[in-house]
Amino acid sequence: MNLSKLSVKNVAKVLAFGLLSTSFLGITSCEEEIDSSNFAIKSKQTLADIIDENPELSLSRDLFKRVRLGSKANSSSVYSVISARGNYTVFVPDNVAIEAYLKTLGLTNINELTDEQAELVVYSCVIDNGEQEAYESTEFPTSGSFNLSNLYDRLLTCTEDTDVKDTIQRVKYDPLTQLPEMKEGDTVKISYPIYHNIEKKCRVLRSDFEASNGWLHIMADVIAPTSDYMAEVVQKAPNMKIMGRLLQETGIWEWMNQERDITYEERELPEKLVAQPGTFDVPTKRYIAYTGFVETDSIFEAYGVPAVQLDEDGNITNWEEVLQGLKGISKITTAYGNQDWDNLKSPNNPLYKFVKYHFIDGKYAPGKLVVHYTEYQYQYGADQKNPQTKTLPTDAWDYYTTIHPKNQVEVREPIKLLQVGSRGPIGSQFEGNPVFINRFVNYDNGLKGSYEETSVKPGGEGVMIYENQSVSAANGYIYPISDLLVFGNTERNLMALERMRVDYATIIHELSSNNLRLGKYSMFPAGYFENLPLQNSSSQVLYLFCAYSPISTTGWCNYQGDEMMILGLYDVTFRIPPVPVAKEYEIRLGVSHNTLRGMCQLYFGEDMNRLKPTGLPYDLRQSAPSVNIPWVDDSDLDETTCIENDKNMRNQGYMKGPQHFGWTDGKGENMSRDYSGHLRRIVATKRMEPGKSYYLRYKSALKKLDSQLQIDYIEIVPKEVFGGNEAEDVW
Repeated sequence: MNLSKLSVKNVAKVLAFGLLSTSFLGITSCEEEIDSSNFAIKSKQTLADIIDENPELSLSRDLFKRVRLGSKANSSSVYSVISARGNYTVFVPDNVAIEAYLKTLGLTNINELTDEQAELVVYSCVIDNGEQEAYESTEFPTSGSFNLSNLYDRLLTCTEDTDVKDTIQRVKYDPLTQLPEMKEGDTVKISYPIYHNIEKKCRVLRSDFEASNGWLHIMADVIAPTSDYMAEVVQKAPNMKIMGRLLQETGIWEWMNQERDITYEERELPEKLVAQPGTFDVPTKRYIAYTGFVETDSIFEAYGVPAVQLDEDGNITNWEEVLQGLKGISKITTAYGNQDWDNLKSPNNPLYKFVKYHFIDGKYAPGKLVVHYTEYQYQYGADQKNPQTKTLPTDAWDYYTTIHPKNQVEVREPIKLLQVGSRGPIGSQFEGNPVFINRFVNYDNGLKGSYEETSVKPGGEGVMIYENQSVSAANGYIYPISDLLVFGNTERNLMALERMRVDYATIIHELSSNNLRLGKYSMFPAGYFENLPLQNSSSQVLYLFCAYSPISTTGWCNYQGDEMMILGLYDVTFRIPPVPVAKEYEIRLGVSHNTLRGMCQLYFGEDMNRLKPTGLPYDLRQSAPSVNIPWVDDSDLDETTCIENDKNMRNQGYMKGPQHFGWTDGKGENMSRDYSGHLRRIVATKRMEPGKSYYLRYKSALKKLDSQLQIDYIEIVPKEVFGGNEAEDVW
């Protein structure tokens, strides 16, 4: 046990039994026992009270009083907010940290900070936990990001360092342990077995000061994220000069030179809306964000590109030589051809295509590139706020879409991110469950299989993402990668031989860009989602997720733990992910049936204004097993009988849920295949082509305002999978 992990109430318990000593605290400058009467413990202090009592936090206190939540003159100060009821996590910098930060800006006191600079410091260090309990250090992510954003609308990352030696720390005052022998200017030597770093470079100095309205942690550094956009961050990185210049030369950087949709924010929208299940927040902002996967300059050099030469401002002076080297990389020309070499801004230019494939829509922080919640054998852990990421037994993945100019017709491409599970002969070889781009493998995927990787398909090794080396931008994250990333015939053909299962929360990437995914129930007005282009005025579009509870017996049976819910006399049209090659695909929907659902007519096609119906209306109220849905519990049956049962369901247009995921009970044991309420509905079988957009329309077939349309995930399945010589695997 260490002090950095103790709450005030726990320290009080220890004191009651006379067990606390200087050696226990890790204070090595004093040898004698400390009299417990010297400890001042206030169980009802607010966060503001703790800051007030600590003279080493006086500069932060003054900033908290200056900065207001909002632009109106009568807006409350942040100080008054953390004086009131609520649940807040505060990473407050001490005076030494503030003074060091001022020096980096060429300033001498906090009064010289602009309003924007002061807001950056204050907003960045406060997380409003809402109805959830605030974060104490035991609940910090060990390597990844917090689930809830700070007042600056950023997800803070956190890393844990356990290999630390004793260090001199500038602790002059502690609300828990005010030593009588300490004088102004004294320091004490403190040793903790665990250190936390926020945003990699901002160290937690002292942690876990409990208040009536949250937890306070004292920082050795000011948390001040960059205001630079994606392309600027790449261009300024010392080891990404080539990609930075390519972003500029291709003009692609212009697409990512934005952060907020001001037009949306100027709309008059209510803060909350009432729908059948309850009251929902309406997002007040619409952030636009991206995620990039970037080769370092050394990778280009390994492919024969000359090393970059830089002037004193960091600009490449030998660009023409570098450009010729890039044109000579056969891996790029094989994937993208030789068209329009002289025009880097042409969509047909090979380097233009190459660069565009490196960036996706949506902001995916470290630890959130792949969602872990309900996959086979994954156990959530005891922390309700942050899922554990140290034990990831089974491969998990999702399919994303590369960026494209908004409101323009330009090719979108699919890109697969897969996090390797730790089990099996292949997975066990990797440390830390790395995430790969376009990794294609074979699995032990029989009915009684383990879903371990058995072999890597030729050419399917994928490109590793160095997740722990991520760089944040104002509108996203950049990750270095291990090799040259292209989407050529090899990658396309391998992707076109596997079932693409995509969560709808991934399709509507604004959820991640606005830190809403698995974080907040919300209702959305028309126009909020790029991939929901048509929505009638009667449609109530909700995002829901099942909050994990360690005492839950089941929860929800949802892929990745969340879903979209559409209410009212709805009529909504979604754009679905693109396909890698031209061929015949089967389109399926993952849906949970129950009596609260409704009935909808489904439409599919290329022209979102002229979509064709796909059969009879789909009744989501039907239960299974039934005449129309011949579901059979086959958990104790032989594989041949199970295959026959699956065929009978397919003949009726249905499939069982996959074996790969199940309930949100955090156990990874109860899979959707064994639950009759979760089904896959076969919508259509159509030839689809890369570079084209396809749409699914859902229109209510009932004149009933309270019927539900639940949308979980979509599957895009090539004929080789659903119509091959062997039965499709159950996973």
